[in-house]
Amino acid sequence: FVFFTIMSQDYLEMTKIILSKLASINFKVVIGGRHISNQDESLFKEIERLDYILDGEGEYSSLELVKGNDLSDIHGLIWKDENGNIIRNRKRELLSEIELDQLPFPSRDTLKHVIKNKYLKQASVLASRGCQGNCYFCGVASYNNHQIGKRWKGRSPKNVVREIKELVNEYGINYIYFTDDDFIGPGYENQKRAQ
Repeated sequence: FVFFTIMSQDYLEMTKIILSKLASINFKVVIGGRHISNQDESLFKEIERLDYILDGEGEYSSLELVKGNDLSDIHGLIWKDENGNIIRNRKRELLSEIELDQLPFPSRDTLKHVIKNKYLKQASVLASRGCQGNCYFCGVASYNNHQIGKRWKGRSPKNVVREIKELVNEYGINYIYFTDDDFIGPGYENQKRAQ
């Protein structure tokens, strides 16, 4: 399996270029990410090698896929059957705050090789997912409107601090940037969380 996260049209174009360079290698192609949710038919036409689409948050769906679970039982999976029919399985509910804290931190085994600046060693952290807003022009709102579950959820401060400490202690990171769509989230409790 080779997984691609599509965050914009540019990522999609890059995925096509990468796949063209790997044409002689046999592997299953899986794509996910906010940008591609609800585009199943067009994506299967656009990327001939595409085998699976992960609709929504893909952590558990991808795990079930690589474990070899029956395709029809994997929530959040879009796939083609042997006749070429596109099958859209039941959606998987978005992860809760507790489930976000249970996820392992992102793999950063190559981080030491990509840090070029010895004075500014930076890494990103995602402390929450989603956005409380529903702006008509925003891709985050559009994505959330097609999912099941809370529009916004945050990791616990303790969990975020653990990740930051790991980045500082294991990789010498001295600059953290948060990539959240909506760092604070709704309500007074989340304002306190952000502090």
